[in-house]
Amino acid sequence: MVASSEDPILRPDLERWVQGKGEYLDDIRLPDLCHVAFARSPHAHARIVSIDPSAAMRVPGAIDVVTPDDLSQFARAGNGGFEVGPAYGDSEVWGGLYDRPPLPIGVTLYAGEAIVACVAETRYAAEDMAAEVVIDYEALPPIVDMEEALLPETPVIHEQLGSNVFFRRRFKAGDPDRAFAEADTVLERTFRWARQTVVPLEARGAIGSYDERAGRFTAWVSVQGPHPVRSTIAGAFGLDEGAVRVICSDVGGGFGAKGAGSETVLVCHLARRIGRPVKWMEDRIENLLCVQSRDHLIRVSAAFKKDGKLLAMRARALVDAGAHSPAPAGVSTEPSMSVLSMPGTYHLDNFQFDTTAVVTHKAPYVAYRGVSKPVGPFLTERMMDIAAGALGMDPAEIRRRNYIQPDEFPYKQVQGWLYDSGDYPGTMDLALKLADYPALRHEQAEARERGEYIGIGMAAFLEAGSIGSRWYRERGVVGRPAFDGATIQVDGRGRVALKISGKSAGQGHETTFPRLVAKELGLPQTHVRLIQGDTDTAPFGVTAGNSRSAASIGTAILKALSDLKDKMRRVANLFLEVD
Repeated sequence: MVASSEDPILRPDLERWVQGKGEYLDDIRLPDLCHVAFARSPHAHARIVSIDPSAAMRVPGAIDVVTPDDLSQFARAGNGGFEVGPAYGDSEVWGGLYDRPPLPIGVTLYAGEAIVACVAETRYAAEDMAAEVVIDYEALPPIVDMEEALLPETPVIHEQLGSNVFFRRRFKAGDPDRAFAEADTVLERTFRWARQTVVPLEARGAIGSYDERAGRFTAWVSVQGPHPVRSTIAGAFGLDEGAVRVICSDVGGGFGAKGAGSETVLVCHLARRIGRPVKWMEDRIENLLCVQSRDHLIRVSAAFKKDGKLLAMRARALVDAGAHSPAPAGVSTEPSMSVLSMPGTYHLDNFQFDTTAVVTHKAPYVAYRGVSKPVGPFLTERMMDIAAGALGMDPAEIRRRNYIQPDEFPYKQVQGWLYDSGDYPGTMDLALKLADYPALRHEQAEARERGEYIGIGMAAFLEAGSIGSRWYRERGVVGRPAFDGATIQVDGRGRVALKISGKSAGQGHETTFPRLVAKELGLPQTHVRLIQGDTDTAPFGVTAGNSRSAASIGTAILKALSDLKDKMRRVANLFLEVD
């Protein structure tokens, strides 16, 4: 969108942040606010023998201590795992449910699991209380290896699941067996990703408040969408969603890891129990210890003809999901996406995978930066390089021979994704030209003669953004909507209130969306006010994550604008008495 000098692009969000006027979660101060800290398990797996909070209650400023026994009558913090229905297409999907209490009863399942909640007048006093809680543990053998967890003789961590499997999906398209039998070259490799974590500038946190007269919770969180958090809290307390209000603060970095965990439910429970607002802010040690992702073990087989043509691929993916499944479908996303994105930009008629989210005694999985989207292309691109070496071909040439061609679009890929357009060979050729690829190869050969090594890498990938509800249904996941909403209201003075479902985490909602509305309605940008991040005012939607703001929320805004224009014409017809 190009603005004239008379129509400058306004960035109200940047002005606010540069001037230090942002309101992040830790900036929020409520009357009579108290603070909670958690005594967390040092063991990956242990029986909780006894808990003695007496010393903690002697800390100056102590208010309350809550142990697992205090929550025996409390509604569970939402089901772990998720429910699956019949899968779409030629695939099988399995998933299970288990009860996950807000604090572990009897046994702790990962190092860092919250065991006791300590509430005090200040955060410092709450931390001191947590350090004074005496917990006697009986250490038990932990299961920390994915493949060991799946052995028949390995103990089951969640008995309700019946196995150490959160989620499993099998998929088959074409005739991989025949393709592998007809191949001139079959390559097999195993790839491993170590655990990593999200390190936002402001870590996770939550503030809970309870209005006893209204029987209503209010929670402040630092997430990219308030409605899934509302659903989690309401489900945990067995309430209608109207009995919960969720407000999103400015998000100091999200990257997928921020959501409604058991801590969010607990601060709400504590607020009701104590009769005061309760605040929890994760410290950096908790952030590194309790929020992790990307623990993959994937075996890939690829079948090629001697001319470099890719005939088929198989993959067996294991993802260590840790001790708990923190979201209705979250634990299925990493293992699914890691293999679903493998076909990428290439012709692939025969494809088969078996992917599993495994339960172990590690920190629970969270979504992280693309939710495995980088993994699938990496697998395929590495196999392309390995095949080029095995067949004596240039890595660029083997890719060129397998790319989907420009005249083949729209193209339905083997896993069912529809590609509308593209020119993959042309894009690669342009990149090679700009890099002066022949000169790079010459430089590489000369360096090799001197005993020096220069690496030259290339890769092509497609990113699936703004995933919709259908994508979840095709994986058999029940109860996981993925849509967004927008509401536009015009007052009597011609000023516009734009309400959206998602919450900006740096995408520039405050600039992009009001400017879109202003342009479509012929108004100055200053006449459009954006309202986001509050379940009491925002239309229902999922999140601003998954690269969906412009595609999903933006589309909802355009549809709302279309409806608004039609209504404005009808009103004009009435008052101007013209058709």
